Amino acid sequence: MKFVLLALLFSLNLHLVRSLVECDASGCELKNYLRGPWPDRRPCKITKAFFPTNEAELLDAVAYAVKSKQKIKVVSREAHTMTKFACPNSGSDTGGVVISTASFNSNSSVVVDKSSMTVSTPPGIMLGELIDLLAMQGVTLHQTIAWDGVSPAGMVSTGAHGSSLWGRGGGTYEYLVSMRIVVPASKNEGFAKVVTVAEGSDLFHAARISLGVLGAVSQLTFSVQPMTKRSVTLAVADDASLEEDFLTLAREHEFAEVSWYSSQKKFVSRIDDKAPLSVPGNGAASLFLPVQAAAARSSRLSQEAAEAIGNSTFFCSVAKNTVNTVTSTGGGLFNDERQQHFSGFPVVGYFHKFQARGGCQYTYSNSTNLALPESERLVCGWDFRAYGQFWFHVSIAISISDVGNFIRDVKQLRDLSPERLCLLDTSMTLLIRYLKASQAYLGPKTDAANIEFMTFRDRRPGEPQTYEDVAEEIEQLLLFKYNGKPHFGKNRPHAFRDIGRKTKNLSKFLSARRKLDPQGWFSSDWSDAVLGIRGSPVTAKDGCALEGLCVCSEARHCAPDKGYFCRPGLVYREARVCSNRS
Repeated sequence: MKFVLLALLFSLNLHLVRSLVECDASGCELKNYLRGPWPDRRPCKITKAFFPTNEAELLDAVAYAVKSKQKIKVVSREAHTMTKFACPNSGSDTGGVVISTASFNSNSSVVVDKSSMTVSTPPGIMLGELIDLLAMQGVTLHQTIAWDGVSPAGMVSTGAHGSSLWGRGGGTYEYLVSMRIVVPASKNEGFAKVVTVAEGSDLFHAARISLGVLGAVSQLTFSVQPMTKRSVTLAVADDASLEEDFLTLAREHEFAEVSWYSSQKKFVSRIDDKAPLSVPGNGAASLFLPVQAAAARSSRLSQEAAEAIGNSTFFCSVAKNTVNTVTSTGGGLFNDERQQHFSGFPVVGYFHKFQARGGCQYTYSNSTNLALPESERLVCGWDFRAYGQFWFHVSIAISISDVGNFIRDVKQLRDLSPERLCLLDTSMTLLIRYLKASQAYLGPKTDAANIEFMTFRDRRPGEPQTYEDVAEEIEQLLLFKYNGKPHFGKNRPHAFRDIGRKTKNLSKFLSARRKLDPQGWFSSDWSDAVLGIRGSPVTAKDGCALEGLCVCSEARHCAPDKGYFCRPGLVYREARVCSNRS
């Protein structure tokens, strides 16, 4: 192996500030995509970082780490999981190697085979770039996530998804055909080798959602479909029969979603279907665009001011205004993409224009933007360094058969104190998306609805939010009452306990891990804890429930000095939440 060349590759790429791997003479640090703290508030310090541009260089990087007995994690250019699967160590040390696919992204390596209707792609290309390249050849991916700043390898490895109960469903991993993976090997094999896993094999079912613990993906092959258009309408309705309406919507419309404004007793249906190319329209979705740093800061400060005094009136007015104007503003949809103009529903446009959208991620590699004064720079609205949004984030899939009862529980919680749910409706609402049961070993066992919400989180560790108890009770309803499976790329750490009960077949996944990486070079303390190998994702200490490190069982896990104590839930009495109610 060309270890001298590999060291040169490492040194030549120290300037790649576009990556969230930041290096200097003392070593490197991996940032998450928020450019803020990891869930445990500890940094991810690493020994070295490598930036391969092709499979041969990736082989060299893995071989170097294995020969050096270093733990390995592979990360993408911009996204990285919110959880600490991307970090090779626990945060208490600086060991391990990170391999960034930021430069493993050649457009020329994207190969479309129209006879088999597949595309082979490098692991590090940005999703937005990939879908644009496919569109130029008249094809599209079946499913993607909403933000185009992720890599295809990271997207499937964390089980990321769109929304559908049709066909194979909303999981992006369901449309994989094969993968090439660089895995550890013996000294005689050069410490690293390439294996190919293909549809139908046991290893393939493990590799589709791998959490990065099986090896380093060097190529993915997805099935694709001919280009069509999509027709999208957003419709507001009363939530009186949402328990039944949510499933009717999914059965009748291929890419349906529900945004439930529970505090307002309303929901927004996304009525989203394919349309023939002959249907006129040049519409598109417009999401995750750059914002000026000063505007991001101002928005956050407004939230902090309202939160500091428990101003539910502020949050309720924001929620009411949002749901009442969605049909007049388009809710992020344009009838004419070039003019960014909304004139009414339905919005019709080419299929890929409604898949993954974004753009804010490119501001971090734009030298002109970076040269501006800090407050004038364009950023992503969640940039922690720019004082952007910072969330208590929950994303959990429950069985379709349980969703009606979950909705009834939330309605009961709402009816006890409607204003306490307004804060949930100002960031994302309760977003309901759909998934089919999967053969992937870490996938959902049954047809499922993924319930996601974001709410205010204090930038300071150990600080409660005014309506902490409501967010925690809904989180625990999903996790415990309805045995929900947490999204591997999101959620607070405690959500990942007992993961074996919530996935298709954890034991077969661990068998595949032992076969491909018997020494566990691609594993970490965190992944071992989540997968039930050793340790626990739960940490009990002062303030741990506020940080999502535990579910409270005693007052010190909350903030008793600030009036927050561990109490039962209001509706789900088995819940234990940090509350300031008397």
